[in-house]
Amino acid sequence: MKNKIGCVIPVYRHFAYLLKILPDLLKYFSQECVVIVNDGSEEFDESELKILFPNIDLARHEENRGKGAALVTGLKKLSERGFNQALCMDGDGQHSPHDIPFFLKEAGKADILIGKRIFNLGKMPIDRILSNRITSAMIRLLSGLPVKDSQNGFRLVNIEAVLNMDLSEDGFQYESEMLIFAGRHKLSLINIPVQTIYNNAGSSIHHFSDTWKFIKMIIKNV
Repeated sequence: MKNKIGCVIPVYRHFAYLLKILPDLLKYFSQECVVIVNDGSEEFDESELKILFPNIDLARHEENRGKGAALVTGLKKLSERGFNQALCMDGDGQHSPHDIPFFLKEAGKADILIGKRIFNLGKMPIDRILSNRITSAMIRLLSGLPVKDSQNGFRLVNIEAVLNMDLSEDGFQYESEMLIFAGRHKLSLINIPVQTIYNNAGSSIHHFSDTWKFIKMIIKNV
């Protein structure tokens, strides 16, 4: 089957960063191939987005349901329109559109292509490095897949394969659960080197509550 690739961007806050990355992203995707999911963000200006990018597909959650739920909404919209692969990106500027060609070059070679950042103190805070190394090791153990950067949401995925997993998590844990289930479903995975970017956008992750949710998700899947 020929690859028909779309792009999904879940957005909660960070609307200004979204507007900054879209011009570069649209060098690789036409507007019709992009689905943006407003996950209950009050600052999201849909009218401004439609004026600037009138042909981008826009989905909306009336309340914040979590990144996982937003990704599922976007993947389903692409699937309904005949796309079989989706590039998943964050809208906060920490995924560079200039890395998109690395994913497109390897499209179709694995069910999941996942970004791999450089882990060093010059690029990433120490707490993020430790957290990522621990969670990545746990995901490798549970999935049997060679995951190097489990917390990276920059991914090119087989839409049907992911939607058929019937994942239960709605928040950030969805991305980890996806990797665990990918291993159980005997899916393939390739790591794609990407830039390590930290800006002033802040994070939608609540460290204590999301860490606890991650632990519960791990226990459930052991």
